[in-house]
Amino acid sequence: VNAARGVAMQVSTAVTALVNSFTTAVNPQITKGYAAGETDFTLKLVFRSAKFSFFILLLIALPVFVSAPYILDLWLGNVPENTDIFVRLVLIYVLSETLASPLITLMLATGNIRNYQIVVGGFQMMNFPITYLCYKLGASSETIFIVAICISVVCEMSRLMMLKKMVGLPVKQFLKNVYFRTFTVTLCSAVMPIVLKNYCEDNLLSFLILTAVSVISAAIFSYTIGCTKTDKVAINNQILKVKKRIFR
Repeated sequence: VNAARGVAMQVSTAVTALVNSFTTAVNPQITKGYAAGETDFTLKLVFRSAKFSFFILLLIALPVFVSAPYILDLWLGNVPENTDIFVRLVLIYVLSETLASPLITLMLATGNIRNYQIVVGGFQMMNFPITYLCYKLGASSETIFIVAICISVVCEMSRLMMLKKMVGLPVKQFLKNVYFRTFTVTLCSAVMPIVLKNYCEDNLLSFLILTAVSVISAAIFSYTIGCTKTDKVAINNQILKVKKRIFR
């Protein structure tokens, strides 16, 4: 079980590398915007950063989620029991935590972190006792990740409530434009790869096809459903800039 968890955490580290680069570039802008008193700009940046971070990670995580058994067999050969379940649960947890990153940056930018650390830190510390209790009651090994996902959501709601009081973050708008959109995009993106998976054998060709379908599906739904008109304009402008650099 420990070996399976170790593999799952390695997968988590690998898939979040690209997103970490994106958030590293955005986080200073959030801090700078808040320090300059540009609250509206900062909140818009937090909303957009949360969504885009999620969508970037989804492009990587969805193919891994769908083809986890084949990838693990190709990578390890002798795969520890339940590793594919652990990997999939870890990916769900990482996706949940990705939405929290810009909120954490905004919270830290305020400098008023005592209550935040007490509340959110207190919830996070409950991972161990709750998981221990579940195991004592006979829960399965993957319970540790299920508990972590649930506590991650509770912590996210706590951050939103605290930021609403501290900087006026519109919670309903965040839930609608970030949580609802990312959840809808995830469901829509996963349908085609999962259905196709049932008709594919575990081989390299099927893996490549599933990966392509997963990435294309996630990209299309992220753009069409996940992005607002303003987001699409920003994305189109960036694409035009890249084209100009390439075809100079």
